[in-house]
Amino acid sequence: MQTTPFNHQLSIVIPVHDEQDCIPLLVKAIDDALPSVLNYEILVVDDCSQDNTWQTLVKLTQQYSRLRILQHTHNAGQSAAVITGVKAARHPWIATLDGDGQNNPADIPKLIDTLLQQPNQQKAYVIAGHRVSRPYSWLKKLSSRIANKVRGYILKDNCPDSGCGIKLFPRNPFLALPHFNHIHR
Repeated sequence: MQTTPFNHQLSIVIPVHDEQDCIPLLVKAIDDALPSVLNYEILVVDDCSQDNTWQTLVKLTQQYSRLRILQHTHNAGQSAAVITGVKAARHPWIATLDGDGQNNPADIPKLIDTLLQQPNQQKAYVIAGHRVSRPYSWLKKLSSRIANKVRGYILKDNCPDSGCGIKLFPRNPFLALPHFNHIHR
């Protein structure tokens, strides 16, 4: 599938649920980390939070002009929130981050650099992060490692960590894919 070469226009999609304390720090970190040559928007999708996430986001829109916010009326899950954000995105390239701040926004330019090094940017690339040091229990690490190995064996895509929330991909090919339509986290 052909896609638009990277043109320094990026929508950063962040699904959130009950992240009132994390989201102000994350939005500031994004604003601090991204270069001014990049035309970007920050699109946060609140997946029906029960805390003050929505009110916090409304206040943040007054401080950050690049911030756009959307809200689900019922909890639909992380995958649905990502899809909502990608559908609403204004730019042809998407970066995703987890809303709890576990992904470093300073890694977004590294993903872009990796994309720009690809020989043919008109292919539908997905550049995915890889969690190296994770503060999880040994059981969670083991189950994640097994799941990634099984998924990798089936798909043969050389992706060591499909669960990492930081990714860079073209919008239109993503929207053309069939989507998981059940609640995910």
